Amino acid sequence: MSSSKRQNNDRFVPQRETTKTKEVPHAGLVMLKADGSNQVVWTAALNSHIEATWGTYGTAITKGAVIVRELPTADLISDEFPGLSPANVQKQLMDDVSQYRKQTRKDAESRNSIFALMRQVISEEGMSRVENLAGYIAVEVSRDPCALFALIRSEHSLRTNNMSEREAKHVAEKRYWRLRQGLKQSDAEFADEFRLCVSNMKTLACTSDPTAEEQAIHFLTCLQPKVHGEYMRDTVNRERATAGAIPVTVAGVMDAARMFIPTPSRSAQGGEGKQTMVYAGLNEAQKKKPCANCGELGHWAKECDKPDSRTGDGIKEATVKKKGKKHVFQAETNAVVGTGDVSSDEDEDTLGYGFSARIYAARLPKAQRNDTFTIDSFADESFVMCEKHLDDGIDELTSVKGIHGVQNLKRRGTLPGIGPCIVSPNGGVNGIALSQLEERFKVEYIQNVCFRVIVDDHLTLVFKKTGGSCAYSCEITSAMFDKLREAKPRFNYAMVSTVAEREAEHTKREVARAKEAQKMRRRLFYPSDGALVRTLHKGVMTNCDVTSRDVSVSMNIYGRDIASIKGKTKDKGTVGDRLMYVPPMERKEQRVYMDVFHWRSESFVLFVVKPLRLLMLEHLTKTNLSTMCAAVESLCKRLEARGFQASEIIADPGGEMTGMVGKISRNITIVGSRTHVADAEVEIRTIKERLRCTEAGLPYRLCKRAIKW
Repeated sequence: MSSSKRQNNDRFVPQRETTKTKEVPHAGLVMLKADGSNQVVWTAALNSHIEATWGTYGTAITKGAVIVRELPTADLISDEFPGLSPANVQKQLMDDVSQYRKQTRKDAESRNSIFALMRQVISEEGMSRVENLAGYIAVEVSRDPCALFALIRSEHSLRTNNMSEREAKHVAEKRYWRLRQGLKQSDAEFADEFRLCVSNMKTLACTSDPTAEEQAIHFLTCLQPKVHGEYMRDTVNRERATAGAIPVTVAGVMDAARMFIPTPSRSAQGGEGKQTMVYAGLNEAQKKKPCANCGELGHWAKECDKPDSRTGDGIKEATVKKKGKKHVFQAETNAVVGTGDVSSDEDEDTLGYGFSARIYAARLPKAQRNDTFTIDSFADESFVMCEKHLDDGIDELTSVKGIHGVQNLKRRGTLPGIGPCIVSPNGGVNGIALSQLEERFKVEYIQNVCFRVIVDDHLTLVFKKTGGSCAYSCEITSAMFDKLREAKPRFNYAMVSTVAEREAEHTKREVARAKEAQKMRRRLFYPSDGALVRTLHKGVMTNCDVTSRDVSVSMNIYGRDIASIKGKTKDKGTVGDRLMYVPPMERKEQRVYMDVFHWRSESFVLFVVKPLRLLMLEHLTKTNLSTMCAAVESLCKRLEARGFQASEIIADPGGEMTGMVGKISRNITIVGSRTHVADAEVEIRTIKERLRCTEAGLPYRLCKRAIKW
């Protein structure tokens, strides 16, 4: 029966009526169970959602604190801005109070939302017990999410079945000391259970309060011996020899156990005697099938340290028995013709594919075997035994590298609708790379059942798990490949609109004004789009016909200039702005940040005047002391001609700038050794970016003589 028919029949299967359960309000959250068994997972999911939704305020809530904002006053503003007049102080105070009220209302809404969210992600039974606690009424009135979280943790920490406080503490300590990892329990599940036990003890304020190192030692001793026995024994032996071998945290123990590789134990008789070896990631066949050389379990023949006792050309026949029938197949080795005998196991595959897939393919009729394809999650290209379904078959030498070695293949082609494919006559199975399917189609995985590849509304490939093996296979006929040729993958095409199509969406007048905006951007040395829009919107430029909307339309039609893209070197994202009021023509004393920069072997002196926010440049014909002193005096005189005065000049401790101290009648301050003036460095970078943008937009290389202009 096909998968579509099976889904239709499932609608008429009678369903047992179940009680309606609460659902989580947002994706990623977890519902806290009544017994508190998933308290660690619930806490982690809730904290992540609160921090992602409410930002800084949510982060403070997850850390057990509530942000309390301070009401701004005139004294605080005067201390922060000592140069402001009383009128400007009152103006700033009104703005700050308005922002304070807005932020306070926003904080109150966030606190109520977080409080309501915590109530939604608790089971009805658990919330009912929390509401019956003595301190819940006060928490409900204050709407304090931190206090509610504390009540939930205390109630769900083994305080079930009406336990008394002493009994709950006893059960918590008993569970912690008797905890052991189950045989089928993963390391992550056991770690969550272990952390829950520790959290219960801390919440209930038990007498036993183990430290992080004590928890790590106890976690190590509680691991499953059948899985981590050798790691536990090796760690304890190294700890006895040299203290400090045991990690100091539970996470460290988990990482060390995950990275530990068991080693074989050999006797002193030159490797003779019994050899026990366990390898990470063994499949079921490796656990049951002995070595083809020595007949022992736990390793393959190529890893055996005993002399090779086998003879022949490296190709053996293996017999698989199931339900009274015998299935004979051949398993090739990775030996290359003409290189001599190479030892290998009889279940190794040339392309490194699974042993169970080879067995399943051998059971099929020969006519059906070429149409059966199996999913391979390790391969980056598909492979077939014959060229029956391939398009564009060519002779091309390809080196195929798998987990069992490297093999050179001569033919390749294209599997219709899927992608590049390699021809491996001795592979024994047809494999489709899962990465190629996921790149082109939507793939659904049902654990231990099948892979569903949704090609379109009329074709779905179902790779079912074969009985008695770990392979997911599907029979793909020629008719299906014809439909795959006609299907349109999801990510192979990108529709790009042309400039003419985008110009057609606007009027002729809008297009003409957009071109004027492009010209103005080039004349202004390619400023950023946001800065240009803000400048035009605020009316800073007088007698300018271009508006901010013209700039937006030009970006929509023509995009960013290549020159602007080439000139941009660094983007740290948005940064916070600090508002500082400087009354016009009132603050005469200015601070100057000075530095020297070079552009194509030409030197310049840069003045960054603050708080006037003025940039001044002077070209240097030479970089000696006298020339620099003259340039600095010239810039200072130009500043004084506008009614301002340079109260202090701050410069880098490099070059001739250090020697100017005492040579000119200015107050010069040299910063410490190996430091830079940050204000000047940022402006130098901006100037160089604008210069690179302008030069990239020219049809010729700018001559050196014109650089200073």
